[in-house]
Amino acid sequence: MWKEVKEYIRTCDTCNRSKVPRHKPHGLLHPLPIPERPWASLSMDFITYLPKSHKYDAILVIVDRFTKMAHFIPTTKAITGAATARLFFRYIFRLHGLLDDIYYAYQHCVKNPSYQIGDKLWLLRNNLQTSRPCAKLDHQRFCPFIILAKINPVTFKLQLPSTVRIHPVFHVSMLEPYQISPLRGERPTPSPPIEIDDHEEFEVEHVLDFRICRGRLEYLIHWKGYDISDRTWEPAENLQRAPIKVREFHKRNPMKPRPENMIAPRGTRCLRGR
Repeated sequence: MWKEVKEYIRTCDTCNRSKVPRHKPHGLLHPLPIPERPWASLSMDFITYLPKSHKYDAILVIVDRFTKMAHFIPTTKAITGAATARLFFRYIFRLHGLLDDIYYAYQHCVKNPSYQIGDKLWLLRNNLQTSRPCAKLDHQRFCPFIILAKINPVTFKLQLPSTVRIHPVFHVSMLEPYQISPLRGERPTPSPPIEIDDHEEFEVEHVLDFRICRGRLEYLIHWKGYDISDRTWEPAENLQRAPIKVREFHKRNPMKPRPENMIAPRGTRCLRGR
């Protein structure tokens, strides 16, 4: 039972959309060559956001990869490239001579997974704009999308909906593998929103219920391609482009209250819904 619970949580669609990845970023591992002499190869990094001391709030750390001797140079977090070069001339080149290479410790990466054309991947929300007003409550991952092409070992082209106006090529650090649940099978990919007058509109599959909330008429909507957990209550004015679905609901439930401006359906005549 515990194994099934863990598998269910690992492949839960709602959980995957909401959770932030906790692993290190995907990327290629490039082992550094072993230096042949002291001060021929250096590594550097900045320690920032320190308490201010004599107008300094950062430290430039430069380490010789051969002897592990280090220089700790006081500076500021707003230092420019030209100012950093002057610090090198003053504290490194003047004392140790010209070096062969420098390595900057930007971030640690893990080996990227082996994705193939046709695989489905989650797309992380990093640097992507959505229509939700609060980014904190927005989904952390989108779709999933199918791989169309493998540009190189760390770059992939995805099959995005026509309504998504972004470049379809992404680095592997923006992608996460999509896991299919053996208990529930593969969930169908939600239908992309339809753009009408610069507004996104989703396709209604069924109207399930009707209520009056705070004097406003609302319908319970099951969206096409989405899960039961994605059903929402929508005001009647939001369904003006799907009148056929509303009429079908009232035809199945003649005892339910209906908007005053709705004429009872006759036979099979109805307006075209979307």
